[in-house]
Amino acid sequence: MSGRARSRAILAGAGAVASVALAGCGGAAPSVLEVRVADRDATAFPVGEGRAVTVAHVLRAGQPVFVGGRRARVLRVDRRLDVALLDVAGIRGTARRAAASAGESATVRAVGRDVRATVRRTISAHIGGQVRPALELTADVMPGDSGAPVVDGEGRVIGVVFAQASDAEPLTYALDARALGPLLRR
Repeated sequence: MSGRARSRAILAGAGAVASVALAGCGGAAPSVLEVRVADRDATAFPVGEGRAVTVAHVLRAGQPVFVGGRRARVLRVDRRLDVALLDVAGIRGTARRAAASAGESATVRAVGRDVRATVRRTISAHIGGQVRPALELTADVMPGDSGAPVVDGEGRVIGVVFAQASDAEPLTYALDARALGPLLRR
């Protein structure tokens, strides 16, 4: 989440999903990098040589984007899914993706720390008249963790954090990683 604002999603339940793993690098979880756009912070992770994914809601027209202290260029943005693909010289790594299952243990890879999480269920998140495939997680994330990858026990990315509920219970929402395919292939 950027700034101090926390998003609230209106959610509709969905069923568990089958596993879909894509080629990647061993069992290592992806590294994470801090994203800075003006006074807003987020997180990004590498998805290929010189490429990283973060959340779109941190981007501001005309404002420079820095990832891990390096100037980045926005390649593609999907506002409906709230994700962006960035070109960042010098970053390496390829995140493998997989689908999540309800009850699965996971980790939110935040900058400087890992946060334990449990996938409560897969959902359809209704935000601003748009619907996005998402995961509802039991995890307590902080401002700046938007864009953080949610990884399974094998280090595969199963989600990308985009919001936290404002309720007392630590609920976090992540884009289902399977939805990243079109953004990465274009």
